[in-house]
Amino acid sequence: MAKGFMNAARQAEAVTIRPATALDAVNIAKLLKRTLGADQDALRVNDQKTVKWVMDTLETAFVAVADLSGRVVGSIAMLPMQQPWSDDWFMGEAWYAVKPSVQTEGTAADLLEQAEMFADKKRIPLFFKVPAGDVDKETLLSSRLGYHHMGNAYFRSVPSRSRDGREESALAT
Repeated sequence: MAKGFMNAARQAEAVTIRPATALDAVNIAKLLKRTLGADQDALRVNDQKTVKWVMDTLETAFVAVADLSGRVVGSIAMLPMQQPWSDDWFMGEAWYAVKPSVQTEGTAADLLEQAEMFADKKRIPLFFKVPAGDVDKETLLSSRLGYHHMGNAYFRSVPSRSRDGREESALAT
């Protein structure tokens, strides 16, 4: 196949967001190493520990992947968490990573939307940390309805219910 035709075929492929399975663990670990570990030159990544951490997270958290023709090109994992000083539970980010090659296609927003739908169904808030300099993540979270900026983090409370039972945003615009 000529090079131009292969590129055209690749562009026609669609990214699918789906629940992660144990079969995705190694590919999620590779994604995390490539996307999140790139900024961590001072810390070496232990591949076996990373896969174990991903497997453990799959058992206890909401985890979704962005799948492009069988390749994991993005993933989000939200763990149930509780601060020691509070009785309230929330879903905290374990990881949120998308390959740069698919970030412009809305993949990051699609993964975030899946986490939001899960949290809304469970009626639990979401909490994301935003490392200094992560402009893409900051821009995405600040553009979405219902997120409150808190220092280096964003918090999304549970949407309130209206009298007719429909979901309403926690922040009206």
